Amino acid sequence: MSSQCKRFVAAIVAVWILLLYEGNSTAQERALVPDAASEHTAKKAAGEIYGGRFALAKTADEKTALAEEIIAAALKFQAGSADQYALLNIGREIATGVGDARIALSAAQELARRFDLPGLDLEADTLLATARWLQTATQRTSLAELAGEVIGRLVEAREYERAIRLCEAAHEAAEQARNFRQIRHFSNWLPKLKTAQQHFQQYRDALAVLDEDPVEPEANLVAGRYLCFVQADWELGVPMLALGSDEPLKNVSVMELRGAEAAEEQAAIGDAWWDVAEAREGQDRDLLRLRAGGWYRRAAPHLADLAGLRVKQRLEEIAELGPERLSIAYSGTPATKAAVDLGLRWLARQQDMRSGLWSLTGPYANGGGHENKLAATAMALLAFKGAGNTHRAGMYQRNVSLGIDVLVRLQNKEGEFVRSGPRNHRLYTQALATIVMCELYRMTQDAKYRASAQKALDYAARIQTPALGGWRYEPRLDTDTSVTSWFVIALHSGLSGGLEVRGSTLDAVKGFLDKATKDGVTYAYQIGREPTVSMTAAALFCRQHFGRDRNDPRMLEGVRLLLKHPIDYEADEDVYYWYYATQAFHNMGGTEWDEWNQAMRERIPARQASDGPERGSWDPKSDRWGAHGGRLYTTCLSIYNLQIYHRRPIYQH
Repeated sequence: MSSQCKRFVAAIVAVWILLLYEGNSTAQERALVPDAASEHTAKKAAGEIYGGRFALAKTADEKTALAEEIIAAALKFQAGSADQYALLNIGREIATGVGDARIALSAAQELARRFDLPGLDLEADTLLATARWLQTATQRTSLAELAGEVIGRLVEAREYERAIRLCEAAHEAAEQARNFRQIRHFSNWLPKLKTAQQHFQQYRDALAVLDEDPVEPEANLVAGRYLCFVQADWELGVPMLALGSDEPLKNVSVMELRGAEAAEEQAAIGDAWWDVAEAREGQDRDLLRLRAGGWYRRAAPHLADLAGLRVKQRLEEIAELGPERLSIAYSGTPATKAAVDLGLRWLARQQDMRSGLWSLTGPYANGGGHENKLAATAMALLAFKGAGNTHRAGMYQRNVSLGIDVLVRLQNKEGEFVRSGPRNHRLYTQALATIVMCELYRMTQDAKYRASAQKALDYAARIQTPALGGWRYEPRLDTDTSVTSWFVIALHSGLSGGLEVRGSTLDAVKGFLDKATKDGVTYAYQIGREPTVSMTAAALFCRQHFGRDRNDPRMLEGVRLLLKHPIDYEADEDVYYWYYATQAFHNMGGTEWDEWNQAMRERIPARQASDGPERGSWDPKSDRWGAHGGRLYTTCLSIYNLQIYHRRPIYQH
């Protein structure tokens, strides 16, 4: 590996170590695993206490209850003691032996939380052991569900061998349970895992060569291709491609490394990547086009006439590749993708699978100040939707299906979803639920949800405050920029899906926005009040939806103002403001988006909880509105921010 790459890797590692240390400074310190003699003594004592009980436990249910009792008892013992270690292992082994994956996995997680053990390996091995003792369809379905999350984490850690074994076990369990959704999921996943394992081994072999000869062309090509085309890590991969043996890739990589400031030069680099793509096929062609798209996105706002039209046409072609792949063109990174994946897993764990609902107040730590299960459910569904999940497809198809069914059941014939709860939650919740239904219909065009989405849009029009043109806390009473902005998203989502929205409704909102600003640049929460940065971000986003030109002086001055308030957890944590600002900057593209995104893609993933029961979520304690919304609120909005790379900017439509 070149010295430049080594220095870069070392810097990345150092930053991550620092972040992990800062993020976990209050975490419980793990104890060393007890020595064999201490463990033997503890097991003997446990046998004297529980041995008779185990002998009497004849059925699977009785043994499961005993396992739960032993695990609960272990958690009351001295943290990190040999007794605690022995009891947790005994509970895990009992649960494993009766095929209860949920209890066995919980014991493994408690062990890894308290003792210096390789937690991920222990979880995977526990599920693999449990798979040999499954007895019922319910147990098999449960194991497959739990295995999906663990496999994802194994892939992140590049432990492909364990991931493949667990995927095979989960697939077999799904087949025996005749769970066709799970069968399809693991059938699709397994060949991808095997291919990923093969690519990773080739990458490791190439790195071994580069340790001896850092400029060896073929090894640089293999390593660079893996980083760019498999890991989507172009920052590390392009320097290797520039030393590689593939001449076209080498030339364009050298060109990129030289950089470009002028729009014409940026477009030229995009053209170079595009030309290389045209000579390739399949996934390589798509990925190279996406790389071209990243440079086109920077150049597009500053190109005019035929040059601008050509770049716009190519960006439209790139947009057809689908939301997941757009991440590359819009400057996403492996870290942003991993953070979204981890966040969605946390959200999936919080759903009450009996009711289909999520909660604002728990069962997780740092819940919100007031319960609003409907709002929590709508927010979670929007996060899953942002990753392409619907009631028909996606890794979280079941979670979405359960949640959507709740919304439809709760909606009355007038189109209203919520009729109780805190006064200031009511229309926020209505707007969020309307967005969910409109987005679901837009993505699937499923006729059975059209009526629900259209009723919600019609209801929004009826409850708009006549004299002011927007919405606030209650129907037809007052208006503020915050609630109104969520309804604007709902209305435009409906329009994008082919639903009907009255022109008079949209015109009234434009009138309100005109009154909420004194200079056309900054916006207030309500008419006559002083402007704020968060409401300016929300209003600019609404103006973009209503067709204000990207190069309108008022738009340019507004986003320049927002750039003075970047994402900064220490200065002012406000994930609500960041959400609207991210949308506005993404639509703008160009240097404005580059500057905002540079901070966002590093700082938001770095603040995500990396271990413990809340792994994958974002702590709300320091957020401006965190005490009100709680952990689910900050997690959903953080995910929305990082899903921006999957969306096509308004100015490209």
